[in-house]
Amino acid sequence: MKNINLPSDCILDGKMIVLDEQAKLCFKSVMQRFQARKEKAVKRLTKSSPVHFVAFGVLGEVD
Repeated sequence: MKNINLPSDCILDGKMIVLDEQAKLCFKSVMQRFQARKEKAVKRLTKSSPVHFVAFGVLGEVD
């Protein structure tokens, strides 16, 4: 996460997303990423369908 100063022990609530060519959310691509098991497929999908984490909130801090 760039330019965000959060404590190292905080817990974030959010989602993993993949954007399509029109910068719209693509659930199909997210599922392809989660289901990929073979190293070659993971490497290919990492380049063709990069994943982003969108945080919705801070749930708390670990004591």
